[in-house]
Amino acid sequence: MSDKLKKEKIGKTIDKLDWNRSYKTVIERVLDKGDTRDWEEMVKFYGRENVIRALKEDITYLSNMTMEAVCKYFQLSKEKLRCYTKKQLHQVHWV
Repeated sequence: MSDKLKKEKIGKTIDKLDWNRSYKTVIERVLDKGDTRDWEEMVKFYGRENVIRALKEDITYLSNMTMEAVCKYFQLSKEKLRCYTKKQLHQVHWV
């Protein structure tokens, strides 16, 4: 990944980061804080199928706005995303 992407989107701990072991954190942060150019670079690094698999199985939180953008970019329905299904299970009902 580019140095700019690493510093601006991932955070200050990048020097000690194991990019393969920490893929969930990296993907979540790039999706949440990056733009489509950052997303493209992330896809080049991890591979499209790996990012999609992480979205479906591993990533537990994305903002609603990011979730919508992710669905459009990767052509996925939000029901396929783990973060969406988790939100649906933990909805708070007002009395």
